[in-house]
Amino acid sequence: MAAGRNQYLCSLILSMPSFLASFGIVWPSYAIEILEGDHTPLSHKISKQEANFIGSFPMLGSFIVTLFIGYVSDWIGRKHSQLLCGLFISLAWAIIATAKTSTQLLIGRFVFGFGFGIQFVVALIYTGEMAHPSTTGSATSILMFAFSIGSLSSYLAGWFCSYEAICYFNLSLGVVFVVAISFMKETPAFLIGKGKDKEALKSLKFYRAASTNTEDILEEYNYIKSQRTGIKVEKLEKSQISAENEKLNQEDLNKDEKATSAWKILLTSKPLQRALAFLTVVISLTICMGMVAVQAYAGPFFSMAVPNMSPHLCSVVLAIVLAVSSGVAAAITDMFRRRSLLISSLCLSSCALALLGSQLRWAWAPNWMMPILVVFYCISFQIGANNIPLIQPAEIFRPEIRGLGTQLLVSFSCIANFTVLFLYGPAVNNLGLDCTFFMFSLIGVFVTIIVYFTMRETKGVPLDRVQEMFENGFLYRKIDK
Repeated sequence: MAAGRNQYLCSLILSMPSFLASFGIVWPSYAIEILEGDHTPLSHKISKQEANFIGSFPMLGSFIVTLFIGYVSDWIGRKHSQLLCGLFISLAWAIIATAKTSTQLLIGRFVFGFGFGIQFVVALIYTGEMAHPSTTGSATSILMFAFSIGSLSSYLAGWFCSYEAICYFNLSLGVVFVVAISFMKETPAFLIGKGKDKEALKSLKFYRAASTNTEDILEEYNYIKSQRTGIKVEKLEKSQISAENEKLNQEDLNKDEKATSAWKILLTSKPLQRALAFLTVVISLTICMGMVAVQAYAGPFFSMAVPNMSPHLCSVVLAIVLAVSSGVAAAITDMFRRRSLLISSLCLSSCALALLGSQLRWAWAPNWMMPILVVFYCISFQIGANNIPLIQPAEIFRPEIRGLGTQLLVSFSCIANFTVLFLYGPAVNNLGLDCTFFMFSLIGVFVTIIVYFTMRETKGVPLDRVQEMFENGFLYRKIDK
């Protein structure tokens, strides 16, 4: 229990940038109205084109940083990469708070994207390497839960707080994260990869809340080491524990070992290529189901969809639903199989989107049905589609490829996020809100079919077994179970 609490506490610290990322993504939904108004803090009112860039620019910054943050993370470590994340987010809000021109504001949003990109590459790796396999799903879901809490806090702040107060709140929280992450340790897997065996064992004991080298600690340490080196280690007998301790107290043995290039491993491994292709398609398409657009443009969306209700109130209700459903998702993620949870979530989300489009087109129910359908969509999406694809990289990729794999996945997700946010406005203006949601629904149906025929079950499955599943080809087979 103590070990689990330690891991969850560290996950909460790692989730702080997720909170800030979500806060910043939602920020345009109410800030744009201020920036376009007479009381703008800038020297001039922003144009519609600038407003569109304010919403989508962070995704462009995220895409650029994800092209190399995997290498940086493998070089300086997960902890120091997270420090960079906190520094970028703090710098971004400092620029936004003091901006007097739209150019300065866009620079701030662009820098904010750097922090956002680092968080969603490194935090997933950090959590996957820090948490015990039995808690990886829940620990990773905490990141998604914090993302939803960030949305709720942002909507509430936009309703009740001033523009300046919001900026300085985010700046302060970014500084708090930088201080908090300083007290955490580097992950055991990274330290083992650098040949720092004794530090790796200390790190593992820290995250497992253990004071001595118990049998369980040494077995997990050897398992992590075998995943890094590719050499399988047999289960330790009790008589071997003292010998293993003695070896670990000697000079580190891995310092002369040369790590194989992650790119070389990826380019020579068909199972890894298939796994990466599967995750890339699923993550990109689930983003294209429109959740990020609904969150970022909640105010304008509700003004169009439910004109007789307060958009601020609808946005806050939406955020509360997202937060509650994310909490439920964090609680149930490790209770159900990944495959069944994701397929169920995608089916329900696609149905909800189709009903939303039909209600907007034909108004077959009273106006109050629209918020109910939005709530149904959010709950359906959050319980699986929002978090399962982001949990799987830690359960599919070996430690030496995990950084590169996660980097590539987040790069594609940034492209998908940027595309959705940039095209959402023109799509609504040219096709209408109803057709836009019909398109989101069709994408949901398409990704559901892909998941049904290609997704492998990874909950509680050893990494070696997962790789064997992908050796059989792209299609899922019952023999993979």
